[in-house]
Amino acid sequence: MILSLGPLLVVCPSPALQRRVVVGEFVLGGVNRAEQISTFASGKGVNAARAVARLGGNVETLLVLGGVTGSLLQQEMEGEGLAVMVAHSNTATRICMTLIDSATGTATEIVENVGGVEPQTVEDFFSLIEQRISSAGAILCTGTLPQGFPTDTYARVVAMARRAGDIPVVVDAQGAVMREACRAGCDVAKPNLREASAMLGRDVSGTEACEALMQLGARAAVVTNEAAEVFVSDSDGVRVCRPPSVVVKNPVGAGDTLAGVLTANLAHKILLDSALVLAIGAAAAGVAGDGYGRINAETARDLAEGIDAPKTIETQSL
Repeated sequence: MILSLGPLLVVCPSPALQRRVVVGEFVLGGVNRAEQISTFASGKGVNAARAVARLGGNVETLLVLGGVTGSLLQQEMEGEGLAVMVAHSNTATRICMTLIDSATGTATEIVENVGGVEPQTVEDFFSLIEQRISSAGAILCTGTLPQGFPTDTYARVVAMARRAGDIPVVVDAQGAVMREACRAGCDVAKPNLREASAMLGRDVSGTEACEALMQLGARAAVVTNEAAEVFVSDSDGVRVCRPPSVVVKNPVGAGDTLAGVLTANLAHKILLDSALVLAIGAAAAGVAGDGYGRINAETARDLAEGIDAPKTIETQSL
């Protein structure tokens, strides 16, 4: 599904050490006994990198890490065979928790806010990107920016990629950070529909979100709407693609998987629609599996083969 050519560079300034707790049937306000507990590396970029690696892709992840939790997270990733670069911070890496109701398949996220970082950490972060960018096949910028990072951080990565040889950059972010990246001309803006609506200050359809992102300056847009549909747009207009139906086991990280696999396939000059179909298949495999990018490559491939190509839909200018 993914060739091992130029590496995907995942830029992830806000990873998390993840605590996953599975209960038989979650009761709000009641006593819930854990059936399973596990701790591992997570965060949007980590999940994306894990998915790409499981499909045979060459991927390297740039993280901001600090404290004992940061060291544990790095050890977890290296234990999985995932290549990591680190911009060190004095702020301890956050811990997040996911509560999984095994009876319904629903997941409840408890997300610790990202701590602030020092100016030296930001400087080191950009220096590491500068060192690696010329060898990258594509770049995925994903996740919340810690306090201390400028709002135009991902926009600056886009500019660096242009200078290095027009390397494709996909951005999965929110609010002003996404807006700045679009204005810088990112190759693909990839929010979900809720995030796009929040950024635009009103409820919008998938079609409207795609059009708005491109009007801001993105070269293309991919907007996910949970399991219902995925909208994609570029100079050829807006299309929609329907994900396959799967039995939900763990939906956490599905959007991250989609972003990572999409970007990795763009690195190998696969056309946007074809890359998206492969990415949707991988995301569906994640939902049907253990989540967090822990996908089965054969399942992802089989699901992708059953997905119809994106279909053009009528649009109206905003």
